[in-house]
Parts: sequence; structure tokens; C-alpha cells
Amino acid sequence: MKRHYHGKRSPLNLLRLLVLGWLAVGLIGCGGDSVSVSELREQLGDPDPEVRYDAIKDLEDLGPRAGEAASDLAARLGDSEARVRYRAAKALSKIGADVGHAVPALGKALSDENEKVRYYAAKALADMGHGAEDAVAELAAALESESDAKIRYYLIKCLGKLGPDAKAAASAIEKATHDSDKKIRKMAESALKKINKNP
Repeated sequence: MKRHYHGKRSPLNLLRLLVLGWLAVGLIGCGGDSVSVSELREQLGDPDPEVRYDAIKDLEDLGPRAGEAASDLAARLGDSEARVRYRAAKALSKIGADVGHAVPALGKALSDENEKVRYYAAKALADMGHGAEDAVAELAAALESESDAKIRYYLIKCLGKLGPDAKAAASAIEKATHDSDKKIRKMAESALKKINKNP
């Protein structure tokens, strides 16, 4: 009695199919991101704030893959619409370390009237760490005036990462060692040690 094997593939054939599938996904993904980022960057200058907001949200979803749009997003930190500024700050925080060109704008955003803008600007700078040296003055000033503990936390975290390069902010951090929030005090003490450490 003959046995019939239907649809059975050898391990080698299955491996080939798997590799081809990965290659296809990779090629589609790379091309799609590249085109999308280019189009979304153009939309950031649209006169309609809703279009700008949606474009920033899409860039935010791309995370680090939207790094080439960092400068465009930095420009939106000065947008007339608070929700657009907030979204731009959040998108920059999602991109991560690759936002060096945005440092001046992020530093300025630390004094924004909108709390969400300040929060994500501080977070973006903290995630960057080294590279945020040009914002030390703004970070120190914000630390002395900021009422939100979550934002103060990220300000100190960023200054701590900068180490000796943040010596100009030592006074502001010293004051933070007496903060009412225990987490802030601990972070400030750690940051001071890093700042005072010999290079």
C-alpha cells in the first residue's frame, strides 16, 4: 500500500522560505520608512495645525527611524499651537539620542508654559545625555524654577549624564539635594558625584 505525502517540505526548503520572507519584509520596511519620513517632513510646514499634529504623531511612531526629521521637529517646538509643540517634544524623546541638532530648541522648550512640552523636552535631553552640553544653562535654570517633580527628575538625570561638563549647574543640583521628593534628592546626590568626578 502506497503512502502519499502531501505538502511536506524539507527543513532546507522551509529555511529558504523563511529567509526570503525576512528579506522581503526588510526591503518593504526600509523603502516605506524612507518615503514616509520625507512626506511627513513636508507636512510639518502645513498651515493646518491638525495636519502638522498628525504628521508629528506618525514620525513619533517611527521612533529612531525618524532621526532625519529631528531638525524639522525642533522647529515645531516653537509652533503657535501648544498641542503641536507638545507632540514635537514627545516625538523627539521617542527618536532618542539622534536629536543633536534639536538641543537649542529643546533647551528653550524647558521654559514653555505647557507642562507636557517641558516634560518631553527634559526627557529628550535626558535620553540624549552627552550631546546636550549646550543646554546646561537652560537645564540649570529650569531645575531652579520647575514645580513638577517628574520634570525635575529628568533635568537632573540629564545633568548627571553630562558629568563634569555640567559643573555650571552644580549650584542648582545642590539645592535639589534638599528637595521634598526623596527620589529627586537621591538623583541629585548621584548627579553631583558624577559632576565633581575628575575627568
